[in-house]
Amino acid sequence: VASRRATRSTRSCARSARLEPSMGSASAKQVCSYIEPISGRTFPLEKPRWSFDHGSQPLPLMLTPLPGITKQDIRKSVRSLWRYAAAMPMECRSPISLGEGCTPLVKSRLRGQNVLF
Repeated sequence: VASRRATRSTRSCARSARLEPSMGSASAKQVCSYIEPISGRTFPLEKPRWSFDHGSQPLPLMLTPLPGITKQDIRKSVRSLWRYAAAMPMECRSPISLGEGCTPLVKSRLRGQNVLF
């Protein structure tokens, strides 16, 4: 219960500026949205959508590459997965925690790059 209160009392779950971070050029924008694969239409995440306009198929979530986070972005005062909230592409006003504690990152290599999972 105490960890849940601590998680809820933290500031914003993620920086709202994470919706459109720059990747080195002003025209390179990163966006997370729903996409209809047949037509290519995209829909913002602000309004929940569960299916296509013309059917009952689920609408997949499209996440374009994001810039990632640095050690400085990890909130050491939060002892849950929400300590990595800066990596999320959208803001979360009411985070939920299962009391998972301080989940460590695991070092690995992916396509020749050092990464942390």
